[in-house]
Amino acid sequence: MRYLIAPLAAALILPIAASPAAADNVEVTLGGLGYGGVSNYNRTVYACDTAPGDGRVISTQYRLSTSGSGEVVDVSGPACGTKQTPRNVRQIRVCQTWTGPTSCTAWHSA
Repeated sequence: MRYLIAPLAAALILPIAASPAAADNVEVTLGGLGYGGVSNYNRTVYACDTAPGDGRVISTQYRLSTSGSGEVVDVSGPACGTKQTPRNVRQIRVCQTWTGPTSCTAWHSA
């Protein structure tokens, strides 16, 4: 039994110890409508519409580590919208636009 627990404990510890590269990935969901996030060492921003055909537009707004900002939009296509940024992304929020005004999540640190 001792030999069984040791390999199992090592298997559980390794993924946790090996995840610093994943620490820069942040993803924010917007109900069942879509999600957005940042990956690739805070340089790739994406927006994904998970309810295509409902008329909503999902976007991810971002703020850079410098004074810049921007937005990535997914207009219900089969693939997510993505954008490479020139600087590290500092914050993101996911928004939806429909027939009314745009509504967004709170800002999240990247």
